[in-house]
Amino acid sequence: MAAVLGLSGAEAGLLCAGRLRYAAGMARATSLRWFSRLGLGCLAALVLLLAGCASRVDWAGRMGAYTYDDAVKEWGPPDKSAVTSDGTTVAEWLLSHGRIRPVGPPVWPRIGPYGGFYPGAGTDFISTPDHFLRLTFGPDKKLQAMKRINK
Repeated sequence: MAAVLGLSGAEAGLLCAGRLRYAAGMARATSLRWFSRLGLGCLAALVLLLAGCASRVDWAGRMGAYTYDDAVKEWGPPDKSAVTSDGTTVAEWLLSHGRIRPVGPPVWPRIGPYGGFYPGAGTDFISTPDHFLRLTFGPDKKLQAMKRINK
């Protein structure tokens, strides 16, 4: 290339060194872009984590001011509700379903008669309960009590 451009050996060396510097600079810029994307991803994850931690409900502060209508707006219609003879409303919202999981000695899964896998003999299953939020509202539809229950 030096011969085509009519450059001497020293000039060709400087041209080559300039390309190397340019290539090194591009590699550095690419790694910085990758690092900044990684940094932005970590920052976004941290913001979401902190937002999740900050979303704890202060039920003590809501007593007497939080209404049944506020609860329906925030949690949707209750899964169960009942009104007692004195006008108190008790409502329950499902927070999370329980799970069923296998426990016991490690056993290799066997292939069933129709091709599906099922746990081997000796495996037991335990189930965890569903988690509910029970809110009790007085006759004036204001929050009187809150309780988390497992069924």
